[in-house]
Amino acid sequence: MSSGPVVWKSTIAAALVCAGLLSGTVDAGATPASQSPGPMIRHIVLVEFKPGLPEAEIRATLDGLAALQDVVPGIAGFHSGPNVSPEGLGRGYSHVFVVDFESPQARDAYLDNPDHRAAGARLVANAQGGIDGILVFDVALPDD
Repeated sequence: MSSGPVVWKSTIAAALVCAGLLSGTVDAGATPASQSPGPMIRHIVLVEFKPGLPEAEIRATLDGLAALQDVVPGIAGFHSGPNVSPEGLGRGYSHVFVVDFESPQARDAYLDNPDHRAAGARLVANAQGGIDGILVFDVALPDD
């Protein structure tokens, strides 16, 4: 019996996190975690975009998410890009974006923000299978 694509996608997401997404950079102007209520949160989103979606639309979708840094307080960093792994374990996920938040409260405010909801709706519309083409993984970052 096959474990199905959801299990495989969860497994690859965990592998990507272990393979290096936990060691990204954070904006030097961010408030240190020691001054925040709780640990910093890294919000990792893997996306399987629809086949044939123009690169310009993919870029515009990711740029719209990056622009949230200017309107949502508590975002300490944003990074995005295509999967460049030579391992062949992407399981259809073509792109990733990572948002670092100063605290769990900042992440929660982002999730409720209407600009995030609009950008998220565009992401879901462009993902293969809608929400099924997106995997989200949040991790608390240790204090250094």
